[in-house]
Amino acid sequence: SMNGPWYLCLRSVDRSVDQSRTRASYYQGSKRRFVPSFVRRFFLRYPAAPLWGVFAVCSSAMVFPVAHSFYKWATLPKEQFYTYCQERNALSEERQKFGLNLWFPFMGKKFDERPVEALPPPAN
Repeated sequence: SMNGPWYLCLRSVDRSVDQSRTRASYYQGSKRRFVPSFVRRFFLRYPAAPLWGVFAVCSSAMVFPVAHSFYKWATLPKEQFYTYCQERNALSEERQKFGLNLWFPFMGKKFDERPVEALPPPAN
């Protein structure tokens, strides 16, 4: 089998070809990973990034309506913007007072199995 001095020579050649490892390069993880290395490096370099991401998603829910109103203000003429604001405020008041024209995500005409009947306004 592989006994004798020639085997030792081949083993020493094998070891000389092998790269040397230092403390920094000792652990060589597998190269097949689900998360790419640049993403892992980014989160190691900026550990607060997930918190900023959650903050951005939450604050976008407050910023989007303002941005939409600003877009309407910038693109519509003054009179049309005024009527748009009046109609939007009337719709909002109707929703608050009587619960009519409510909007729920994923519950539109396409998604409803049975239509929800609107409540009539209370008699004063």
